[in-house]
Amino acid sequence: GALLRLFNLGADQLHFDEALSVFIAQGSFSEVLWKNIVHNSSPPFMVLALRQMLQLGQSEIMVRLLPAVAGIATIALVYRIARYLSTPNMAAVAALFYAISPAHVSLSRQFRIYEIGCFFAAVAIVACFEFCRQPTIWRAMGVSLAILCGTQVQYGLALLFAAMIVVLAVFMWSARFPVRQSLLYGGMIAASLAAGVVIVYFTALQGQFYAGRGSSYLKLLGDSLIPNVGRTALRTLELGELGFPSGIFVFLLGLGLAVRLQKSKTDFAGLLLVCSLGMVAVLGLMKFYPYGPVRQCLFLTVLMYPVVVIGLERVVSWIPGRMSWWLVLWFFAVAAQPGVVGSLREAVARPEPSNFAAALRQINREFREGDILLVGPGAYPHFLYYGKDFHHPWVRSEKSEAWMSDERAWGNLAQNPPYLEQIETLKRSHQRVWLLFSFRLPGELELHEIAAQRGWKAPQFRTLMSSPKVHVSLYQ
Repeated sequence: GALLRLFNLGADQLHFDEALSVFIAQGSFSEVLWKNIVHNSSPPFMVLALRQMLQLGQSEIMVRLLPAVAGIATIALVYRIARYLSTPNMAAVAALFYAISPAHVSLSRQFRIYEIGCFFAAVAIVACFEFCRQPTIWRAMGVSLAILCGTQVQYGLALLFAAMIVVLAVFMWSARFPVRQSLLYGGMIAASLAAGVVIVYFTALQGQFYAGRGSSYLKLLGDSLIPNVGRTALRTLELGELGFPSGIFVFLLGLGLAVRLQKSKTDFAGLLLVCSLGMVAVLGLMKFYPYGPVRQCLFLTVLMYPVVVIGLERVVSWIPGRMSWWLVLWFFAVAAQPGVVGSLREAVARPEPSNFAAALRQINREFREGDILLVGPGAYPHFLYYGKDFHHPWVRSEKSEAWMSDERAWGNLAQNPPYLEQIETLKRSHQRVWLLFSFRLPGELELHEIAAQRGWKAPQFRTLMSSPKVHVSLYQ
């Protein structure tokens, strides 16, 4: 798992979200907090941590090191969770699946909140299992601390933690806890979640938390209830796809869940999966949970793998003689699927040679006195990172920061991109105009579309580099 997460970690250029995070993390503590509120919906913990990492080095490796380390640590936590539910051998299988999961390998190699969110989800689940084994005030404080820290990483974890509190309440009721003790422990844990949510709202979400955010962007939901239920159910089944690209995992997850709930109707692992997915589905149907249920499911994979191996263990028990080589054969049959191999290969593939660094080198080589560079809105965060040593005249496209910050602005900006008139103004100045774009934002026009709209002639407009990551053109 460590090899897959660390190999060539800094080889690929930063993705848009990574470059935007680096942009937010630059400056004083108060500046970082202000930029995070304006440009990000996630809590400020991650960009503040990145701010400290950048003081140790500005390389892509340093930018991505925290998620990689968190991903490696989560492998051990998945093993620990599985040990509460199964044998050491099956727990090792659960950890192995997490170690080579294409989704988790890929997210561990990017500076995004999801893998660190999975780490805190796993920490909180381990803390809950320990609390259920031996309820004490110190273990209740451990659960509270894990919940408070986790909500500062990703607001989507609040739903998992809310479900966790409900399940812990069911556990204390079924275990016939004294009322005073239940109120003390439950109140402490619930207060930590409430405090975390309040902090997140005022440090991140107050400018960006509105109904339908994300759901409308993905066109997940319509206006009719019945089709929405079907769409939400299908997207929730993507839990198996996020965890490991194999439909058999969905079957094994359901089987493992049935085994746990059959053993005990108040089983912590089973109830947590059911309750968490139920909350996400209801909020998704109300169009009040960003991105439907998809991203929340990712945090559940730390519990999904331990439940999957319970289903696998039940299937193995049906095989005559319970021959261990059947398990090995099945594992390699799943792991050797083209989707798995291809996803892992893509995660650690050699970088695209036509990237921002190469684009800026080319512009530097051919830049003349009097030229000017226009940086498109999708390329703006990348340029701030890779263009630190670019000492020629350049301007950013108008409304770049609005485009980066607010999904509600995308439609208006896409219909009438202000940078088109900006390019025409630069053209009338009889300068050579370099255009650096990346087209990573919804609605941002590609350069050939701009050329067609404006009737630019081929001899005047030359594309010098075009790749999925960066586009460079020269208007002469």
